[in-house]
Amino acid sequence: NWASLHKFTKLGLVQVLLIAMVGVAVFSKLNKNVKGIILMGAGMLVGALFAVFGQIYQTGANAYDFFFGWTAFIALWVFVSNFGPMWLLFLALINISIWQYFEQVLGRVDEVKILDLLFIINLLYLILLKVLAHFGKITSVPRWLERVIVLISISFLTFNLSFQVLDHETMSYLTVLLGVIALTLGIYYGMRQKDTFFIATIGLSIILIFLSLLIQTIFKAADGLGGFFITGIYVVGSISVLIFSIVNLNKQWHGDEE
Repeated sequence: NWASLHKFTKLGLVQVLLIAMVGVAVFSKLNKNVKGIILMGAGMLVGALFAVFGQIYQTGANAYDFFFGWTAFIALWVFVSNFGPMWLLFLALINISIWQYFEQVLGRVDEVKILDLLFIINLLYLILLKVLAHFGKITSVPRWLERVIVLISISFLTFNLSFQVLDHETMSYLTVLLGVIALTLGIYYGMRQKDTFFIATIGLSIILIFLSLLIQTIFKAADGLGGFFITGIYVVGSISVLIFSIVNLNKQWHGDEE
């Protein structure tokens, strides 16, 4: 019977639930992680509240200002809670807001530029978290959160470079420069921290970028069967080399620790 409810009843239900969840998160003596989960639920309800408001007054539930307002209104909760999933939700809303801004406000989406921008913003977001943790403003960044953000950032970069390799007309020197710097520093950081995740992620990224180059050149030059054979050999061989390298590095690092 949601459609038959009065608009103030709809808004009131969401607001009461939102206030109740925030009250429990702030004033209860529950475990910190439980409080974080409850506050994250409240953060989701902020989006639900804006969506209900947009449904009632026809302001649009997928507009740029909807996601931007959602992002802005939970920003304080994100910093106060210092809860990993909240940081991730905040980053997701930032990414969606930026994409919607390009699409709805500027009226167009330049895939190369927006992917460059999203890569930089996600990487700066991780660096900001690491800096805040270093100076004691927040607790240490959870390893899973760090890895998820790195995976998101590298995915943006890999897709962008692969797309540009396949379409030479969209080639951007900025993306190439960002790729060389980021992938090199990522490998250096992974070796320094003895973390195979960075080596594996960046290695896979490089494999996919060169696969795009291979498809663009050899696959088009050879016949269909020959192209599939060459690319298949490349994928199997490169991934095998990557796995072999990671296993060896893991053994060396464990040996060093022992």
